[in-house]
Amino acid sequence: MGADGMLGSMLATQLTARSMAFTPCTYPEFDLTRPESLRPLVSLHPTVIINASAYTAVDLAETESEKAYSVNADGVKALALFAKEVGARLIHFSTDYVFSGQSSQGYVESDVTEPASVYGQSKLAGEQAIRETLPPLQWIILRTAWLYGPNGKNFVQTMLTMAGQGKPLRVVNDQIGCPTYTGDLSTWTLDLLSTPASGIYHAVNAGTCSWYAFAITIFEQQQVDVKVTPVTSDAFPSVAKRPAYSILKTQRLSQALNYKIRKWPEALSEYLSSFTLRT
Repeated sequence: MGADGMLGSMLATQLTARSMAFTPCTYPEFDLTRPESLRPLVSLHPTVIINASAYTAVDLAETESEKAYSVNADGVKALALFAKEVGARLIHFSTDYVFSGQSSQGYVESDVTEPASVYGQSKLAGEQAIRETLPPLQWIILRTAWLYGPNGKNFVQTMLTMAGQGKPLRVVNDQIGCPTYTGDLSTWTLDLLSTPASGIYHAVNAGTCSWYAFAITIFEQQQVDVKVTPVTSDAFPSVAKRPAYSILKTQRLSQALNYKIRKWPEALSEYLSSFTLRT
């Protein structure tokens, strides 16, 4: 699901590269809010369903809660029921927003979830729907954060576009997270399919930074000369509350894959060198 999105398109690229047979499902032909739209897939006898679709408008969700829940919770419930019917393994992506972001230690998979926004609450409801619907060994939930990659709007592209306009930039320095490349997330996802992995995994690149530090690294790697001023979140008031310190710990994922998760600056460098960026 969501095969034409930023993550879904990368998954499709890697599935093709691995010669793994798959059926790309895109909106509006396949719509999680219309479970009947999934019926044609029954004849394909899928063994794995990867859901890369979601309602991701974090601020709009505060006033469009019904829409957010229809996709992120009810739609995921429908997909889980479909996976149960056809006996397929379900891979689903969630978010660091299921946590409050108030922990100074970062989060492991078993930590208490306390979403502070409607978006986070709807994503958590989707997680719970999967856990209540499918047997424990039939699903994997990958919580990720600060995602960027080709074929979609992302922070890296936004920073380079704004720098290209020649204007000084102000970037938030008091939100800390884990920038994550869709190429790596897709690799971890497909690698997990060859393991008996199940349950919840935190899936982000290694290392942490603020949005400001992320921006500085982008410009350094691209050799872009632009003035960047660090500011607090108060400089950019938002409707939804963002987690201030949403560090996801990935030891469980690394153990399941039996290899180390690479650091985010290395992943960023690959992205910047591998794709033509719009500026």
